[in-house]
Amino acid sequence: MRKEVFRSDNVIFRSAGINLLDNFNMHIFEGEVFGLFFADNRGKNELIRLALEGGVLEYGSIFFGDRQINSFLMPAQTRSAGISLISPAELLLDEMTVAENVFVMRKNFLKYVINSGVIRSQFERLAEEYEADINGGTLVRDLKTVDRYIVRLFKAVIEGSSLIIVKDIGLSPGGPDMERFHNYVRRFAETGVSFLYISGDTSELFSVCDRVGVAERGGIVSTIGRESFDESRFRSYYFDPDKVKSNIEQGSYAVLDMKIAMSAGIPPLELKVTEGECVLLWDRSDTMIEKMVGILSGEIKPVPGYIIVDDRELFSYKGVPPLGIIREAPARNGVFSDLSYLDNLCMKVSHRMPELWRKTSVKQNIRNEYYPIIGDDIDALPPLSLPAESMYNLVYLREHIFGPKLVVLVRPFMDTDIKLKMHILSLIEMLRKAGAALLILDSSVSESSAIADRTLSIKNGQIEREILS
Repeated sequence: MRKEVFRSDNVIFRSAGINLLDNFNMHIFEGEVFGLFFADNRGKNELIRLALEGGVLEYGSIFFGDRQINSFLMPAQTRSAGISLISPAELLLDEMTVAENVFVMRKNFLKYVINSGVIRSQFERLAEEYEADINGGTLVRDLKTVDRYIVRLFKAVIEGSSLIIVKDIGLSPGGPDMERFHNYVRRFAETGVSFLYISGDTSELFSVCDRVGVAERGGIVSTIGRESFDESRFRSYYFDPDKVKSNIEQGSYAVLDMKIAMSAGIPPLELKVTEGECVLLWDRSDTMIEKMVGILSGEIKPVPGYIIVDDRELFSYKGVPPLGIIREAPARNGVFSDLSYLDNLCMKVSHRMPELWRKTSVKQNIRNEYYPIIGDDIDALPPLSLPAESMYNLVYLREHIFGPKLVVLVRPFMDTDIKLKMHILSLIEMLRKAGAALLILDSSVSESSAIADRTLSIKNGQIEREILS
């Protein structure tokens, strides 16, 4: 009988009066890759946090190996040793080498004198053992996204982790990068390392997992083994852009025309987005998105070059340029907590209509126009306690009212379930029908590429290739 590495027994975890985990039962065995597909996002982040850091349970227990690491009778107080997380949010240090990230950043290592030659040779032996084509002396900032994940995998194993959680890594399912990552997952699983592999793409799970559990409403509702893998069982959960996507007529007029060097000493990035077009900039190294946002928002002045938005230099607009930026996680990045929902909604259009705050009739007209979409939430104060769908309504419809020529979407589907993805897609289509061209900035390609007319793969500020949708 296989040894059990991780087990949750009837776990109930509650927040704000809601059971985010509701009698959650899960078993992971030694050397197993256990996939977890969340039909909704309820409890996903909480499950990971409980495994890594503990927390107060309403009921149930969590076991790691032969140790009980959390219980409603005795809540965990410290981080669990032997469990690691690999996700886009778990970063390596860009300015250190691969070998330094794997070996130097280990607990208690810094008390020793760092010898770069020694740790590099250590990594080379490790890489040779697992046939990894990664140079230990390479700076992490120069790695492809998949290689960053592989380095994180090596780091977790070197640190002694016997359970590795892989969460929504966003590589293209079925592509060479995903296949390469999965090869290492399987090889480490063969040595006895266990994996909890979380993804919203069933083809990704089927290609690497031994079993797949379906989580919904805070609990696992079914578990299937490799012999029963069948895409048809998940059809109702699929992200299907064709359900709401319409054909938007594209023109030749360039709403965005830019030519800037993202960093000193490298050739400029040249990009045009025409009216009605949706272009995805796929940042494979995940190093340029924040800088691009800073430049387009005016917070960072670029090195010599130009950015033309609707026939005018971006930095020449005296008022608000006809450009909108919608960040990921709108409750955190796009809402003013001290304003009502309606005032949040009107905030941007007030730059064009300064009399809006004095004339209540204008705000009332906006309320009446958008009430059929938003519902009673439009009268909420404060808005931060509202459901995610309502928060996305707020940030997307705020741009819809303003009517920009170009809307920049930053990681639009990050950490969302299938239902919310489809709702976001309907809001995106509303912007497109209103005449906005779209520029998507993302390090994940699966969902965003499904709605893009063109996908441009970039790395370190340079366009590598163009992929026509």
